[in-house]
Amino acid sequence: MADLNSSTFIGEIIAQSYRLAGVTRENEVLTGAQAATGLFLLNNMLAEWGESGTYCFFISNLEFPAKGNGLDYTIGNSSSFDVNANPFAQIYSLTYNVGNITYTPEYITPKRFNSIVFKSISNFPGVWTYEVQKDYTLVRLYPRTQGGNQVIKIVGKQRLGSVTLFQNSENVPRYAFNALCYSLAELVADFEASQLPGNFESKLQRHMNALAGANKFDFEIDVPDAFEESSSLGRGRGGYAF
Repeated sequence: MADLNSSTFIGEIIAQSYRLAGVTRENEVLTGAQAATGLFLLNNMLAEWGESGTYCFFISNLEFPAKGNGLDYTIGNSSSFDVNANPFAQIYSLTYNVGNITYTPEYITPKRFNSIVFKSISNFPGVWTYEVQKDYTLVRLYPRTQGGNQVIKIVGKQRLGSVTLFQNSENVPRYAFNALCYSLAELVADFEASQLPGNFESKLQRHMNALAGANKFDFEIDVPDAFEESSSLGRGRGGYAF
């Protein structure tokens, strides 16, 4: 038997979802099979949310050393990537430190970044962009990083990885509790062939709307960047030359 009613945040979500789905009564202890099923359904749901990027609430700071002559940095859950960490669904800001000095390059869209004609210069980056791929996040900086004592810091929303049964997850804020419980309850009811109450869908939608509002952040704003004007090599506005 798994007593999840008051143990941990993740356990509480699973226990309450079973009660909302009408499978258990208040204060009823889940069986081990129910707890395992709830955890399986919860992790599947979180994986789907992470792929869509709609409800990613894992906000974090990630620091990693800059590499010499570095243009592209891949972030993913494998040592084959430049940075072995949960990939980002959204990145809000990027800074880099050289000693005690912090530099803040400007964000530009991937399309504008790709329009930079020559990307061979290594210096302090002036612009950056990112792309969300299936298994990793691609961060790109120009001019290329020089390495040495440079440290890159990014702030954003990482994909939430799988959770464990008796885990107090600091990555999941309390404001997401209701949305998680009701969304998981819908999956539990379907799995257990249970009947949801008549007003369930309206409550679920209200909690999901609240979660979406808390996660709303439009970072795809095309702002002027430091390299919009052509250099002395002369390629004209609309392209980049260095």
